[in-house]
Amino acid sequence: MSPIALAPLAAVRTRIARLTRFVGVGALNTLGTYALYLALQYVMPYSVAFSLSFAAGILFSLWANGRYVFAVRLTARLAAGYAVFYLLSYLASLALLVAAVEVAGLPNWFAPLPVAVIMAVINYAGASRLMRPCAQQNNIGSVLRDESKPC
Repeated sequence: MSPIALAPLAAVRTRIARLTRFVGVGALNTLGTYALYLALQYVMPYSVAFSLSFAAGILFSLWANGRYVFAVRLTARLAAGYAVFYLLSYLASLALLVAAVEVAGLPNWFAPLPVAVIMAVINYAGASRLMRPCAQQNNIGSVLRDESKPC
């Protein structure tokens, strides 16, 4: 096969590898924030415990996704965009959590799990858009970009 014919296959492999790393980071993040949520809900309302554990998860996610999943340099601009996206994600997650507990009657300890599954798809889509390498964000070739400057 020619190198040109292999290019689409390489792109698919890259996307699969990135998705696999995202799932791994997400699983680690979910386990950590869920453990924090379980501990905190004993000393505060479940919604406050969820909020604090979610904030801790955003910080971990920003660092781990930037470094290990998407391999991008973390800048203030990227962190700000990530924070805005995850604020919206948080509001959607909290609404789903309250609905799961108050409307569907799921127990406090279980309700964050289906919420996490639902939000994982949305969060991957958002994170992958936010954390594209600069050349892809700007739609220019990397040859034209000064690698020492942020996007």
